[in-house]
Amino acid sequence: MYVIMQMVPSERYQTIANCSSGLGRVDRDYIYNLSTRAVGPLLKEAPPELNGWRITDPKGGFIRREHWIVVEMTAAGVRDGKFIDPVMKRIRHDKDVEEVDTLQTFKDYEQILMKSKLSDKSPAKEKPRKVTKRTILEGSAVPEIDAKKIRTDSPLVGRTVCVLFGTDERLRKRLMEILKTYGAKVVANPVADMDLVVATTDKHVKTKAQVEAGQTTVLRSKWVLRCEEEGGVVPWTAEEVLNEVEGGFRIE
Repeated sequence: MYVIMQMVPSERYQTIANCSSGLGRVDRDYIYNLSTRAVGPLLKEAPPELNGWRITDPKGGFIRREHWIVVEMTAAGVRDGKFIDPVMKRIRHDKDVEEVDTLQTFKDYEQILMKSKLSDKSPAKEKPRKVTKRTILEGSAVPEIDAKKIRTDSPLVGRTVCVLFGTDERLRKRLMEILKTYGAKVVANPVADMDLVVATTDKHVKTKAQVEAGQTTVLRSKWVLRCEEEGGVVPWTAEEVLNEVEGGFRIE
């Protein structure tokens, strides 16, 4: 897998390294299947948005820009413009490719590391202080709601509903809160036993992937908003459906 950086202010990206360690078989298959299912084989040549290191690889295997996936990685450091021992950690389903680090950020980080030197003196002992564990809340985290607001008479009680990442995170949070109010078990990423998928936008790659998979009914966000307006969970209409699975969960 290539490591790419965004080139500002254009919408082009540059390869700076490759990385083959990390991620399990499931994640690797997910990336490959998502990238090839809808549009056929991988590209022999790099897409026009990509330039840089080894983009003329005769083996090909390039992914179209609209199917790029953000993967979080770690490294032991940077030396001579290259990562030291890079490792892929996980797929960032909550991030879009426009949010990856820029090439300038990478160069600035390398300069900071080069200027950093360890002191020859032993560090002075400091008074011990209480350490608080820092919790990182990702944008995909499902919001909590007051248990008193949850309705137990809803047909969504106990049902698993995935609200996909899109272009409007505030709308996504609102949809999650509404669904939790109606007793749904809301998740931020697709899981095997989900009953419904709600998309915040029709055009995002994650929405298209769920529609193409055809395993779970995919609804537009307007259905959730209409449920809130009408004060209860209502059957969805044709215009609120992106893909309905025969025999899947329905609101009667």
